[in-house]
Amino acid sequence: RPNILMFDDWDWREDRARQQRQRLDDWLARVRRPVVIEVGAGIAIPTVRHFGERVGGTFIRINPRDTQRPRKDALVLALGALDGILLCAGLWLAIGAAGLAFPRRLSLMRGLLFPLGAITGLALAACALTALLGSPEARILPIGLPDLPFHVRVDALSAFFLLLLGAAGAGISIYAAGYLRPGEGTAPGLHCLLYHLFLASMVGVLVADDGYAFMVAWETMALTSFFLVTSEHRHAKIRRAGYLYLLIAHIGAVGILLSFGVMAGSTGDYTFDAMRDFAPTGIWPTLAFLLA
Repeated sequence: RPNILMFDDWDWREDRARQQRQRLDDWLARVRRPVVIEVGAGIAIPTVRHFGERVGGTFIRINPRDTQRPRKDALVLALGALDGILLCAGLWLAIGAAGLAFPRRLSLMRGLLFPLGAITGLALAACALTALLGSPEARILPIGLPDLPFHVRVDALSAFFLLLLGAAGAGISIYAAGYLRPGEGTAPGLHCLLYHLFLASMVGVLVADDGYAFMVAWETMALTSFFLVTSEHRHAKIRRAGYLYLLIAHIGAVGILLSFGVMAGSTGDYTFDAMRDFAPTGIWPTLAFLLA
């Protein structure tokens, strides 16, 4: 059993664990300022804290209850899983805005902003893992229209996809830092804005808990991905591919919006809680499924 060591486990094989530990030690020997993020463990499970004390560097604790500082220079964020997820989305927006402020500073994108985006992706994955193992959380955000605030929610299903998004976003951000080239196509800062806005909008799609918030996040995701696809717009094939994607995305958006209308019925309540109480009769359930 190479992955999990149990008490008095005679089937444990330590070869793989020894190799992983050696790779970690080799990596730590090359890193000057490591960042250790502890999410949800707190004082009950001190493994991450002891690891952070051993390697030094910056220590960040994200926990809604255990807010004690393990050391004086530690950063403590008293956040639940959903608050941490929303914070990560906000950080991606801030990183994108910083890229737009310095559109031609390629070294800034490669050396700081995209690596920060990767760290934010790992933090999102950690928060999503906490939500995956915890209870559903919901919030009403003070943004949107006066009578239509954004409702957001995270449960096990959305947390699973947020975990995938955070992990994939971290890897893609690291790759993108080396992919950008000077003087080719769109300015690097605009790429940075569109890419991180795309990631943040995907978070919005996954945590939206009403039709209005979902459609705003969906349209933002569709438009940013369109501009990313057509960044090399000088080529006719790329422009055609972008327009085809935009057409398909908006046909899908219209179908989803009509499906929301069917499930909301005559109540006019577009929160997903109300749609969960939708009592299907006749052809309406089939119609809502086909439209979605």
